[in-house]
Amino acid sequence: MDYRYRFLVSVCGLMACLFAASTAHAQAKVAFFDPNEIRTKYKPFQEAEREYNQYEGELQKELKKLESELRKKQTTFERQKVMYMENRRREEEQALKRQEEELQRFLAQITDPERGKLALKQQELLTPLLKRVNEVITRVAREEGYDFVLNAASVVYFNEDYNLTEKVLEELNKDLEAGDEQRAGPRSGPIR
Repeated sequence: MDYRYRFLVSVCGLMACLFAASTAHAQAKVAFFDPNEIRTKYKPFQEAEREYNQYEGELQKELKKLESELRKKQTTFERQKVMYMENRRREEEQALKRQEEELQRFLAQITDPERGKLALKQQELLTPLLKRVNEVITRVAREEGYDFVLNAASVVYFNEDYNLTEKVLEELNKDLEAGDEQRAGPRSGPIR
């Protein structure tokens, strides 16, 4: 779940560094944020990770079941193949081969890095969160008057005075609380 995120973050950070370096003579105001800290402290990321892990566990369980069924059939076939007639033995071998191919297809459906079930689930869970984080980073940067916000993962040194991570987390959590209150609806007092 993590390699695509790191790659995206690194590319964005590199682009920001290059852009910042090209305009450094203009006395740009630069800040940074720590995406790892946001991922570990922002509750929706934790919930998404739990949901992803649960989904992955379900798929693993299904895969193990299919593998177990195949092993049982292979074991049965190996014990009984001497008793089969030639035609029956070939049919059983072909059936085992088809089941192995089905297992391989299922595995590919799960693990394909672009169209696999896990990749699609990761994208489904992370896309709205990353969009929200980027919106908040942009809003905080504008409010604070920063020209550039860099990813701390791709910066060698930075002064903590320019760390926007906590401010971004505060805003994300405020938005989260406001969303919770809106979903809860108006609060009424006790009925008398």
